[in-house]
Amino acid sequence: IERGLFGLEDVEDIRGVSGELIESDSDLLLGVLHRNVHTRHCLKLQFQQLLTGQNPRLRCARTGDAAVTGGLFMIDSFEISSRNKVLHWQPNAGTTVNTQIITEVCQCVEGINAVKDGRWKVNLSFYRPLLKEQATAAEYPREFLGVALPEQPNKYYFIVRQHRLVLEADLAIQTIMEKLQSYKTRVAIIFEGFQYQLGDYRLRVGKVVPVHSENLRGIIMEIEYLPISSWEKSHRIMGEFHDILQEALSKRSAPGQFVHLEPPLADFALSDQYTSQHTCVQYANIMHQSTATVQATQ
Repeated sequence: IERGLFGLEDVEDIRGVSGELIESDSDLLLGVLHRNVHTRHCLKLQFQQLLTGQNPRLRCARTGDAAVTGGLFMIDSFEISSRNKVLHWQPNAGTTVNTQIITEVCQCVEGINAVKDGRWKVNLSFYRPLLKEQATAAEYPREFLGVALPEQPNKYYFIVRQHRLVLEADLAIQTIMEKLQSYKTRVAIIFEGFQYQLGDYRLRVGKVVPVHSENLRGIIMEIEYLPISSWEKSHRIMGEFHDILQEALSKRSAPGQFVHLEPPLADFALSDQYTSQHTCVQYANIMHQSTATVQATQ
């Protein structure tokens, strides 16, 4: 433990993070995170409180190997997160989305040496209230979204655009809502496909389809940058990586491009520190814009 947490020469310093923490507060200790990916993050802890049990909010989440240099300690209420960028496929004029494009995108991603790392799936549902009396309509949101993310298997998120709210609940809330019969699912959408690992990046490429249907509604790509969780600080490097992907796709004469709709994070009072709520707002924003586009063309 002393070698892993006190031996600063054993801790990889990401952009001077270690030095800044030591200068600002010399009694803070550093722990190594994410041994199984290509980057390491630093987390400060009051190690003495952890050992003596003085602070119940501190717990040992995972022990490391025999050398203990990979031990991970975390605060219960602190969510360790990277930075995600969700993009959707915008076809060229006169073209439509099809499964062949998904195949070409996956081949393009593999062509830049990304390694396939299993599958992924995001579930998104549109809910509407079941009103017994029309007079109570004003008391309930007209519509809201429910989102289930693969990285948070025990949680369920609600996006209430009408009130600019992002709510986090236990996954069991879906069962409770069914029993209460207070809301019904109007439309359920699935985003699913393959996940890839490329250095400090994790890519997810997949289709957008309704539940119990193979009717392709769109193509999605999610880019996750592991070292940085700040929305603002990661803008440039995420944009550069997006440009590299787009250039690779253009060489294949792909009939379209991936675009990013800037999500209204300020409207939902979300901070610069990225969380799963930011991801949910991005998916909700894509669905909102897609629905508005369809309605405008009808």
